[in-house]
Amino acid sequence: MFNNALDNENRDLILFVNSFIRDYVVVDLLGTGTFGQVVECRHLGTGQTVAIKVIKNQPAYFQQAWMEIYMLRRIHDCHGERAVNLVVRLFDHFVFHNHLCLVFEKLGINLFELVQQNGYRGLDLGFIRRVTRQLLVVLRILADCDIIHCDLKPENILLRNRNSVDVKLIDFGSACQESHVGYTYVQSRFYRAPEVLLGSQYTSKIDLWSLGCIAGELYLGLPLFPGACEHDMVTRIFEMIGPPSDGMLERCRNSTKYFWMDEHGSSGSKYNLKSDEEYAIENSSSIQNWKRYFGRRSLREIIMHDLRRTEAPTPNNMKECFADFLLGLLQIDPNDRWDAEQASRHPFVAEPHLFTEVSIARSDDVPSYDQATDSRRSPVTPIRSSPLSSGGLIRSRSETAAWTVTLDPLLRARLEDQSQNLSLPKFKFGSFSSPSPPTG
Repeated sequence: MFNNALDNENRDLILFVNSFIRDYVVVDLLGTGTFGQVVECRHLGTGQTVAIKVIKNQPAYFQQAWMEIYMLRRIHDCHGERAVNLVVRLFDHFVFHNHLCLVFEKLGINLFELVQQNGYRGLDLGFIRRVTRQLLVVLRILADCDIIHCDLKPENILLRNRNSVDVKLIDFGSACQESHVGYTYVQSRFYRAPEVLLGSQYTSKIDLWSLGCIAGELYLGLPLFPGACEHDMVTRIFEMIGPPSDGMLERCRNSTKYFWMDEHGSSGSKYNLKSDEEYAIENSSSIQNWKRYFGRRSLREIIMHDLRRTEAPTPNNMKECFADFLLGLLQIDPNDRWDAEQASRHPFVAEPHLFTEVSIARSDDVPSYDQATDSRRSPVTPIRSSPLSSGGLIRSRSETAAWTVTLDPLLRARLEDQSQNLSLPKFKFGSFSSPSPPTG
């Protein structure tokens, strides 16, 4: 025990149902992580239900949480009323028994839980379009604030409530300023951008890569790149999207970690991807026998020929439009990848008449970048629904799921484990034109 017996061996504050955190009473445990724990609480005076993130009693986590608070204040100072409908609100923060506590609004389930609840069969394109539009507004706001989220994934995108089709972004614990990038290795593995894997300088474009991965996963029901390790990730990405250019590899410090150099190679490139066996031997690791989970190899073919079990088939023109949108976000070279402004002009998100809007419940229109409104409070971090209010839903990928479809054991294990800047591609959908690249 530590902290006068108030903390456990992991330096987490020992909490129980009906124990107190200053003016709040604990109702339920919502989730745990390396940072600490999140608990559902009720305010003693007002009865308001909130989610409190209780940070571990360790200097590194304390400092990281203060950085998260700073990022959220920066968003509020930069956009004030425009961000609150799209970013989780931070109501308060205080120190309690040497633990920094962040008080957030309580939201609904996250997108991973939603896909899981749907039996990993994928979601409707109208819903995906609505979510994507909202996230692009958020990413444009972050870009204006010089912020990179650095951990965009389905678990960090929550429905406002059980009946809403609108979402909020949470968990700015890994966020950084684009002008002062601090860490060389960021993002959760399934959503990690090629430039991060290959050890190149990164920008806010890594969040756009993650968004592409998320949108694809929402449609297909499974992650696009469920890599078991870094080499597995690189292999899957390059097989589905295509190889990086020699120019990109030359500016990446980890190129020789994944590629052999061959100045006279017959493939047209002087870089050849190492095999699983070669990588394992060189790194004294076990061979990862990875499996393809889609019948096709290229992203466009996977989207066009998906075999999702849905109530109604998706028209090919909609799938073609969606595939083209994904390819703009999932360009290997960040110099070729769209930013949030460019992606917002693609027909998939800019032409509402192409898709039927979903209406799980009555909801306000999705706020535009210029019209988003909010309240006076700032936003912030991971909040999960209580099992009492979410029907016993699995709250993280580390817990045992009641799988409603048959999943390969290897992918199942990877799903569980995962919880722990332009030349643009031409649109081929009708007569749509490509967004113009930025000038200057």
